[in-house]
Amino acid sequence: MADDKDTTPNGQDKRATRITVTLPPDNYELLVRVARNKKVSASWVVRDAVEKYLAADMPLFTQNPT
Repeated sequence: MADDKDTTPNGQDKRATRITVTLPPDNYELLVRVARNKKVSASWVVRDAVEKYLAADMPLFTQNPT
């Protein structure tokens, strides 16, 4: 059972889910270079890119309620 701190106010689980992604070598090299330049992990760059993609593709679903 999840702790209260692991759920949102409406009871949804907010813990991260791990996925595996296979990239072509050229894309992986560019990803690592971007991460190095930004001084972050490659995983951070991927999470940031996915977040931005989803916000652009489905803006109504990603807006924070006020």
